[in-house]
Amino acid sequence: MHNTHDTDEIDLRHLVLIILQGWRWWVGSTVLAIVLAFGWLLTQKPSYTAEFSSLPVVSQQYQLLNSIPGMRLDPEQVMQDLKNRLSSTQHFVAIVGDHPDIFSLPENTTAQEYFNAQWQVSNTSDSNELSVAYTYGEDEEGAVAVNQYVALTAEGLWQQYIERLNTQNVASIQGLEEQLQLLQATLRVRRDERVQTLIQAIEIAQELGIETPTTPQDYGRQRTGNEVLYANVGTENNSLPLYFLGYRALDAERQSILENFDEGLLNSDIIATEEQLRQLQQLQQHLEANTFDARTGMAGLPHTERLVTVLEYAAQPVRPNESNKALILVASTLLGGFFGLMLALLARFARSVREYAEQQ
Repeated sequence: MHNTHDTDEIDLRHLVLIILQGWRWWVGSTVLAIVLAFGWLLTQKPSYTAEFSSLPVVSQQYQLLNSIPGMRLDPEQVMQDLKNRLSSTQHFVAIVGDHPDIFSLPENTTAQEYFNAQWQVSNTSDSNELSVAYTYGEDEEGAVAVNQYVALTAEGLWQQYIERLNTQNVASIQGLEEQLQLLQATLRVRRDERVQTLIQAIEIAQELGIETPTTPQDYGRQRTGNEVLYANVGTENNSLPLYFLGYRALDAERQSILENFDEGLLNSDIIATEEQLRQLQQLQQHLEANTFDARTGMAGLPHTERLVTVLEYAAQPVRPNESNKALILVASTLLGGFFGLMLALLARFARSVREYAEQQ
C-alpha cells in the first residue's frame, strides 16, 4: 500500500511538472481567448429592446357589442386570438410583405429568420399579460415597429370579427325571411280553408233559402221548447251553423277575404318575426355603410385598445441592452485555460511517444 501511495504521489507531481513545463501553451491559449473575446465585444453594436404590454379589456367594454344578435366577444378569448396572431410567423411575413417600410430586415435575412431571432411574443399565465418585445440595433425605430405591428394585427383581427358577424347576420336574415314566408303561407292556408267553408255554407244557405241572418226557431217556426234541437247543430263549440247567417252575408265575407287575400297577414308570431328581421336589417345597413363602429361606440378607439387594455406602448429605451461583458471575459478565460492545458498534455504525450520511438 505504501509503494502504491508513493507511485501515485510521483505521478501527480509528474503531472504538475508537465503543466508547468507547458505553461506557454495554456498561458498563450488563455491570452488568445481573452483577446478574441475583447475583439468580439468591440465589434458588437449596442442593441435595444422595445416592449409592448397589455391585459384583457374589462367585460363592460363589450356589453353593448354583445347585446347585438350574433356578436359574442369574450375578453380572455380576444386576448388569446390576438396572441396567436402576433406569434404567428406566417402572419408576420404577410405584414412585412404589405408594409416593408416599417421593418428593417438585415441583409440576406428572410422575414421568418428575422422574426424568430429578434421578436418575442409571450403571454404569462399568472397575470394574463400579453407582451411583444423587439430587439434591434442603432438607427432603427424599433418602438414604432412594435406598435405598428400590434396595431395592424389588431385591425386585421377586428375586421375578422366584423366579417364573421356580417356572415352570421346575413344567414340570420335569410332564416327569418324564410320563417316569415312560412308563417304567412300558413295564414294563407287558413284563409283558403275559411273561403272553402264559406262556399259550402253559402250553397247550403241558398238551398234552404236563407238569404239574411236568422235563427233556428225563426227559420222553422218552432216553439221555444224545441230550440235546443237546432242549437246543438253546428261546430264543435256548439255555435250555430254558418248558413244561418244567410248567403248574402257569407258571400260578402268570402268576397272580402278574396279581395284582401295577401294583405294584413299578421299574428303575434309574424309581428315578433318582423321585429327581429327589422333589427337585423338595420344592423346589416350599418355593416354595409361602415357605420357599425360608430353605433357600438368603438369609433373613437384605436383597434389595439378595442381588443386589449394597453399597459404600456413600446417606447425607445434610454440605454442599450447590457451585454454582460464580465461573464463573457470570465468564460473565455476559463475556456482558453482549459484548452491550453489540453494542448500542453498533448504536446508532452507526443514528445514521449517520439522519445520512445527513438529508444527502440
